[in-house]
Amino acid sequence: MKNSSSQPRKSDLWFPLLLGLIGYGISLWHPFLWDDEVTVLGNTLIRDFGNLPVVFTSGYHAGGGDLTNLYRPLAVMSFMADDAIWGLTPFGFHLTNLIFHLLNVSLLYVILRRIFDSRFLVFGVTALFAAHPINSEVVNYVSHRPELLMGFFLLTGFHQYLVFRQEGSRFSFGLSLVFFIAALLSKEMGILLPFFLFLYEDRARPFDQAQGKRAVPLQEHKRLFRFVVPFLLISILYLILRATALN
Repeated sequence: MKNSSSQPRKSDLWFPLLLGLIGYGISLWHPFLWDDEVTVLGNTLIRDFGNLPVVFTSGYHAGGGDLTNLYRPLAVMSFMADDAIWGLTPFGFHLTNLIFHLLNVSLLYVILRRIFDSRFLVFGVTALFAAHPINSEVVNYVSHRPELLMGFFLLTGFHQYLVFRQEGSRFSFGLSLVFFIAALLSKEMGILLPFFLFLYEDRARPFDQAQGKRAVPLQEHKRLFRFVVPFLLISILYLILRATALN
């Protein structure tokens, strides 16, 4: 029997969240920095939700007059929402970044609890992610909102996939696909989700103690392909669109 004291607990999450809040809360009083002049201050598109068709057919910096091949419409939409609520007050934009960072910390914790039994591992990894200075640029810099959004949708999609695999919820599988698309529309790196799903499925395969390696029955291979192939098809479609209509 496993020691219940070593099992992850929901109450362990408050400390990583506190670390993230203490470590990055000071960003709320930061001004706009560097590229924020293009993505926020000089971005005419975020002033009116009527510009959404343009946002979904142009580059990330189009509203500020710069032509780039970065396609991140959901990030621009989030700037629209901030502008509608706060105007051009930096506090509101930084608050949104901080909230998404704390949401990502929570999602990481929930995902790790579903995969690992070690309370120390789950707590330690989550706390490290919450406070690590590697997140400084992403959280403190409004123009790096795409990374936060992509991380949020990727982690949410991964979590819903875990719910589907562990509880059999087809609705969660559908949600996972939707969140995968949202991750792609936030930043290009969202395309990594299928890779994470492959890693999870590989770990979930039964272990052959006699041979000292994971068993790979043919039926398991077929199931793995059937579950992940929709994500791969979406990835291929996304790459085709980015190379043609959204180039």
